[in-house]
Amino acid sequence: MSAYQDSLKYLDKLPHYQFDFSQVKKSNSAGLALIFEWIKCAKIHQKTIRFSGISAHLLSIAKVADCDGLIRIA
Repeated sequence: MSAYQDSLKYLDKLPHYQFDFSQVKKSNSAGLALIFEWIKCAKIHQKTIRFSGISAHLLSIAKVADCDGLIRIA
């Protein structure tokens, strides 16, 4: 089961989404794709979503892809 699919069973129960990446040591574009899937899920379910602790490296990947504005940092 993918990380995204595994997370879905928990997301429906939450009033809003808050993801803390402070313990993530390595990330790449796959991590960014996961973030965008969570953003899409939040939009579909009309929930707010916030991220914290996202590394400068992952934010730079988002910036290169010109989609850093989609990621709301708490």
